[in-house]
Amino acid sequence: MNTNTVTSAVGFARPQFPFGRCTYLAVRPTFECGDRTASAMLDDYEEVQLQVGLPDHPTHCLEIYDDLADTINLALSIKADHPHLRLFYNGEEVQAPFDCWRSLALVFAESYDAWEVVEQVATGALKADDERVQDCISDCPLIGTAIGKVVA
Repeated sequence: MNTNTVTSAVGFARPQFPFGRCTYLAVRPTFECGDRTASAMLDDYEEVQLQVGLPDHPTHCLEIYDDLADTINLALSIKADHPHLRLFYNGEEVQAPFDCWRSLALVFAESYDAWEVVEQVATGALKADDERVQDCISDCPLIGTAIGKVVA
């Protein structure tokens, strides 16, 4: 793990890295599978890798974090400082680009129907305190985080 870090806007160590050279960042939930690390599902992971893509090197893990929401927020924070970066979610269920919590929720909705409530709240079709929304949040707290970011 990189130990050259500073505190980020999301409240934990932000890696010091020449992000200007990167082409993309990827958020990858993982689990240990024997002697290798495998991509995991968004609701069943052991740790989360923040991966970097450089034009002349294969993708590699820059940092490892414990929480998926915090790592997504960190990636979005880094992108805000380096707008040329593309962001990717690189999980077991889907590998797709995103640029905000709302677009990430749309990606997740392709694999998990419950994630559709994020867009419904964002468009006003449902209120955040609707029973259906609360049931989805109860099943997957990350949906609540996404809703909080989308309606903020």
